[in-house]
Amino acid sequence: MMKKLRLILVAIITFLGLSVQVFADSDVDYSISNYDGVLTVHEDNTADFYQTITYRFDSSYNGQIVTLGEAGHMPDGFSVNNQPEVSAEVNGGDKTVRSVVSDLGDGYQVKIYNSGYSGDVVTVKLHWKLSHLLFPYQDVAELNWVPISDWDETLKHVTFTVVTDKTTTNRNLWAHRGYLKSAVVNKLPDGYQITTENVDGKLELHAYWDKAILTNATRLANNRKADIIKQENKIARRSRLLKLVLFKLVPAVIVVLIGLAWFFFFKGKRMAKKYEKFSRDTRSYEAPEDWSPLLIMQYIYDVDLQDTDTKGSPISQKFKFETAMQATLLDLIDRHIITANDEELTCHLDKPMTDYESEVIDMAFGDKGTVKIEELFADYRFDDELVDSYKKKYKGHTLETKLNNLGEAFNKRYLGKLEQITDLVDQEISDKGLPEIRENLTDVIANKFEYAKGLLFLTVIPNFAGLVYLLFNANLAFLTYGLLLLLVVLSLVIIMVKAHYYKVHGMITAIGQERIQAWVSFTNMMRDINKFDKVDWQGVIVWNRILVYATLFGYAKQVQKYLKIHDIKLASESDFMMSPELGYLIGMQTHRLGMASLNADSAAHFSVSSGSSGSSGGFSGGGGGGGGGAF
Repeated sequence: MMKKLRLILVAIITFLGLSVQVFADSDVDYSISNYDGVLTVHEDNTADFYQTITYRFDSSYNGQIVTLGEAGHMPDGFSVNNQPEVSAEVNGGDKTVRSVVSDLGDGYQVKIYNSGYSGDVVTVKLHWKLSHLLFPYQDVAELNWVPISDWDETLKHVTFTVVTDKTTTNRNLWAHRGYLKSAVVNKLPDGYQITTENVDGKLELHAYWDKAILTNATRLANNRKADIIKQENKIARRSRLLKLVLFKLVPAVIVVLIGLAWFFFFKGKRMAKKYEKFSRDTRSYEAPEDWSPLLIMQYIYDVDLQDTDTKGSPISQKFKFETAMQATLLDLIDRHIITANDEELTCHLDKPMTDYESEVIDMAFGDKGTVKIEELFADYRFDDELVDSYKKKYKGHTLETKLNNLGEAFNKRYLGKLEQITDLVDQEISDKGLPEIRENLTDVIANKFEYAKGLLFLTVIPNFAGLVYLLFNANLAFLTYGLLLLLVVLSLVIIMVKAHYYKVHGMITAIGQERIQAWVSFTNMMRDINKFDKVDWQGVIVWNRILVYATLFGYAKQVQKYLKIHDIKLASESDFMMSPELGYLIGMQTHRLGMASLNADSAAHFSVSSGSSGSSGGFSGGGGGGGGGAF
């Protein structure tokens, strides 16, 4: 059982792609290249059992271990003689060894003291005497025995021969390794020979012979042959059915369900993205509307200061919190709501501005009218020095509580402010009477996404059940199920993420496509600005506004470089916007503002690490058992 568990763990580790060191129970490194068993059944219901086992060692060793059991469903009186004959060969030559037999309670263990070195090939031979091995019925004598069950290493090649002193044509033998593994049984004049490879579990022998092969046996009261044949036919049917289900039917159903899921998903997605096509080649040299950066983000791109993630969006545009705040401040500077003098900024609250811009100024300036640039957002800086002092002053759960409270209090105030700004931008969109450019998914489209997810969830149960079953049976077909499960999981993730995006953001309307394309064309211009010629830029007269939007969309450096190369002058009152130093200093403060939230999150979720303290029956009902290893 321990070997089976190790094998399953290694298989799971391999499937997950993990790289870990696996420690064996013993320091001895070896393999068993050959196992040859010969069972000779005598007419008095005794038997001679010969084992020839070939070890190949890759490390030094002290000896070998072989066990033979008496447990399980065996005939009354079945026993194993506790004095087997033992011999050994090392690298082809005979070697005198010492063996010690131990009574295990349900069998015997033979410990063969035969030390050696890496590279040795050791063949051990054992001769056991068995009594009352067969069930003597009125019509047949039955063998139901498990000679191999608990070896520490896989038996790479197994040959097992069963012969009887008296021969009969009324006989049959089956060899079982479980429903999914096979063994070849060849009929001999006086018995059978079984061959199989890579035995890492049980090998069970089930057979019957005419009752005449036993003489003077006390027979059981009933006939058995018909039941044996019925039992074996049932096993054969189950084996064929299980193989059909596991190797053909279930994988085929899973593949079909995955295919249907993607069919529904693509059909729904095609309907949802009807107006999602945007040209990356058209260029516009002026902003479609003279809007603030935050209004553009929320109305056109459906993102805000609380969540700038555009993952899943059909519009190939990325935003950052820092550059969105920086662009907002530059917009206010360009509109003279904020004026710059050397390294100081002054706000003019008497100038016309929206409610959300007033809140941004409140974040940036606090209750001051003029601040140095490096003092922007001073009221929204997370106190890292206080965190360090807490870590020096407190320990354990007290430290955890202090830091959690500190981080949560900051984020409550910080995130509450961002939420207020977002709500006010939405209110501004409503007040302007701007048309809806996105709409909720129709029931038809939403249902197609739900069908896709439902079909994939249906595949998980048979997929996982097949994977676990094959793992426990150490069948390599589990890799196929592993790949199918991986495909299902990836499909689910992709479909759920996309469906969630449409559920949250809705789908773009025809009007939305027109308005969004206007802004995409404008960003295309900034992206390709280095390809302009004089004819292109001579008509552009609002470079100061373009600089604001270039900051928002991440093209500020390209635009500033272009203006310098072509010696394009801004209006005198806007020259300061060309100053790399001003942009850099403001950018540093907006970046610091963004980092404050991350540091507060770290404190809010700070935690103190805590540790913690603290052989069954055979395939067809046979008993016995046999195993071994090395030490």
